[in-house]
Amino acid sequence: MLTLTQSTSAAGTAKYFETLSAGDYYLGERVVALWRGKTAGRLGLTEGSELTKEQFMALLAGRNPANGKPLTQRKVKNRRPGMDMTLSVPKSVSLAFAINKDEAVLTAFRDAVNTTMAEDVEPLMHRRVRDGQYSGTKQRTQTGNMLWAGFEHKTSRPVGDLVDPQLHAHCFVFNVTEQDGQFYAAELEEIVRRKARLEAGFYARLAKNLEQSGYRTVRTRNPKTGRLSFEIEGIERSTIEKFSTRTKQIEEHATKHGITDAAQKAQLGKKLREKKDTGTPLDSLHVHWDSRLTDAERDAFRTLRGDDGKKQAGLISPEKAVRFALDHHFENESTVEEHQLVATALRYAVKQSPQAIEAALNHPDIIRQEKDALGASRRFVTTHVVLEQERFMIEFARDGRGTKKTLCPGTHEFQRDYLNSQQRAVVQHIRDSRDQTIVVTGGAGTGKTATMSEAAEAIGSAGKQVFACAPSTSATEVLKESGFAEAKTVEHLIRNTKLHDRLRDQVMLVDEAGLLDARSMTSLFQIAEKQNARIILVGDPRQHASPKRGESLTIIEKEAGLKIARLDKIQRQKGDYREAVELISRGNEIIDQETKATGLLAGFDKLYEMGKVIELRDEERHVKLAESYIEASERGKSTIVVAPTHAEGRAVTETIRERLRENGTIATEEKPVLQLRSLHLTNAEKSERYSYDQDGLIVQFHQNAKGGFTRGQRYRVVKTEGTLPGLVPFDKPKTTPRIIPTSQAERFEVYREDAIGLSVGDTVRFTLGGSGIDKKSRIANGRIDEIKAFQVNGDLVLKSGIVVSRNYGHLNHGFVVTSHSSQGHTRDIAIAAMGSDSLPAVNARQAYVTISRGRHDVKLFVDDKAAVRRAIQRAGTQLSATELMAKATGQQLSHETKRTADRTLAMEHRRRTLRDRVRRWWQSFGPRVGQAIANSRPVSPSPAPPELRRC
Repeated sequence: MLTLTQSTSAAGTAKYFETLSAGDYYLGERVVALWRGKTAGRLGLTEGSELTKEQFMALLAGRNPANGKPLTQRKVKNRRPGMDMTLSVPKSVSLAFAINKDEAVLTAFRDAVNTTMAEDVEPLMHRRVRDGQYSGTKQRTQTGNMLWAGFEHKTSRPVGDLVDPQLHAHCFVFNVTEQDGQFYAAELEEIVRRKARLEAGFYARLAKNLEQSGYRTVRTRNPKTGRLSFEIEGIERSTIEKFSTRTKQIEEHATKHGITDAAQKAQLGKKLREKKDTGTPLDSLHVHWDSRLTDAERDAFRTLRGDDGKKQAGLISPEKAVRFALDHHFENESTVEEHQLVATALRYAVKQSPQAIEAALNHPDIIRQEKDALGASRRFVTTHVVLEQERFMIEFARDGRGTKKTLCPGTHEFQRDYLNSQQRAVVQHIRDSRDQTIVVTGGAGTGKTATMSEAAEAIGSAGKQVFACAPSTSATEVLKESGFAEAKTVEHLIRNTKLHDRLRDQVMLVDEAGLLDARSMTSLFQIAEKQNARIILVGDPRQHASPKRGESLTIIEKEAGLKIARLDKIQRQKGDYREAVELISRGNEIIDQETKATGLLAGFDKLYEMGKVIELRDEERHVKLAESYIEASERGKSTIVVAPTHAEGRAVTETIRERLRENGTIATEEKPVLQLRSLHLTNAEKSERYSYDQDGLIVQFHQNAKGGFTRGQRYRVVKTEGTLPGLVPFDKPKTTPRIIPTSQAERFEVYREDAIGLSVGDTVRFTLGGSGIDKKSRIANGRIDEIKAFQVNGDLVLKSGIVVSRNYGHLNHGFVVTSHSSQGHTRDIAIAAMGSDSLPAVNARQAYVTISRGRHDVKLFVDDKAAVRRAIQRAGTQLSATELMAKATGQQLSHETKRTADRTLAMEHRRRTLRDRVRRWWQSFGPRVGQAIANSRPVSPSPAPPELRRC
């Protein structure tokens, strides 16, 4: 594992140095730190020589340790001395070293640390650059040299009387780098950004070194973080957990306090650590560790290392590892930075070198492009498959321009006299359009649904039928309430081929189209093409997009050249609140050229001036939020509470429930109810055995699958003697296990079995659609209800009258939702929690959706207003393959990749040209054929185009 800790002060770092160098976490061993990095020689230090306290302190003060002169021209107050990079090995590696006292493990570890720092970290070093007229804008120039010192430790911090083996190295990187004979402050951002890649490279080198020393390694999946790792073969999981006292301590504390975020758990390590043990000699620790082993475990340790260390068993090829990484990332992303792809491939392959993985990326199917970001060159990756899917969407929309008759000829008498002039103009635009694809975009609260209801009636009066659909069940419920009684989900429409014929020459209306991924949009376009249907896309590209690959509506809006009908006059809010939302909806658009103020920041600042941004610290913030929620409920106001992350949502939920218990709204007694938490595995991950090597997993099918698995069936994952873990029915654990159909991974989801405490009066939110125990009452995904009572057997009786099984599983407390889940929902008052730990999930889209949920009021509870203000400036958008290619130059493509791309584009152009000519020729000639057949007389067709004659 790699942990990064930024030093914030020279005084704190000096104390830190004393801690690291004074000795290991047991008595009698002094830690010797050595100078490393190319900058060492340029400072007059000998690389590999022992670090002294005087040298360390000089560098902390910003002085050259060789001559005492200032290192940089500018003296910065509160200068950050550097960053600690802690590289830790998997627990089984620490045990192999400690129990067997095997120096080969230590050698493998040291080599992996030094090579990773030299080959992976040092090239990422940049220096800070300011423009000529200082404006505070940060720029970077790559220097590729740094200065660092390594402190090697072999045990963990004690927990009570227990000290566990834990081999790790603190690599302290100093805030200095050199270029052209001058020393500058270091810019470490690229190192921080590529943390996952650096960690994966370290693990890969360590595993390879251990294999060459005679050990065998096996790929594992961390049950807590979900990340791929490895352990030494032959050491059981029970042994690893026995010597993971500190990890257990952190997990118990996290569970008790509802902490699930990995970053927050890392901070817990600092809060819970105890003082170093200064009274236990190393020999005594070895005796103690041995006493904790069983005879079987001692025998296992004796046979860990084989004689032949040259053969690497089960080596995964770089090509297979890259293929897995591509399948994993491009299920949810259109482009990905190369270092992320390499990190995933390295973890999958375990023992492959970073160089081998990077070489495997030189494949004609893969497109790699450089992109500059503030002086740092970043390489992005996409594929021809992704690019072609985007181009199909763009060209379908583009080629359909002006190819149809006016949708609603004649005049239209508006049935909704409350529609404003802009809404009426949008209806008229739809009626007059001759495009096959019609796009209507509108901000939150601009009355899109009412406008579409009016447009649908106009289309119906012209003899066309409108089939409405939306990406989510909750969105289809809104459509049904607005008059579209037969509204379906997009997925239902795509899969139910019997519905397709009903779309012949008709109109498809897609609401919340901004949530459609590229696969779904492509499928809808293919249906429209086959059935000659018109398609109306209604959505807001500024709100959340699909978590799956491709922001399809944004791509079409930017690239297809359509005339877009827009709604931007907000109807939902009034007064200053509406003005703030209107400003925020403009995102990072400059609204004042003189001050360069953006709409987003202007809107946020206006909310602050209105007193709607409340800055409080820690627990007080959640308490005040809960009081605001209860006060609004007591006034009869409907309220929605939004949090950026599930972790913060759980913390806020507990505070609200505590206050509701105090005033008697919910009962004090809790009933444990089954809860299934999705692991959010990609299809690539579900296809691999390692994903099922943990306890408490449940597989539920959402489609029928080969092997007798039917939609809705639920199974427990059990260990078997075969090549894969098996499945047994959820309610019949004694059944013979069946093999998991990993080749049909897209047909099921994997969950972790958990329990949730619920009380009478609790609000619950359902996270997957289903039915009550009567099999008739339908439960929509996202439904919010209240618990009225519990039956004797534990089943839930809801306020709505539906009785839900205690084993339903797909439900959660309903007091707080994420902004993604809140999209499409409106309440009287919107309340948001935006704590510092949640800021990585905060961006312009998240802020816009959250703030626009209320009709009458909004309150943002933050612990650092300035940090939130910075966070909301992030766009939160996905770079499309089309956009990536548009920014690229021909020189950045390899010859083979460019040739393949040109060939693919040329073939596709010929195919589409031929298709269009056939279609146009048949449109003009087809009716004559039909008439001729009806009249039984020969036809003299117009000559076919040369392309058709050649066919």
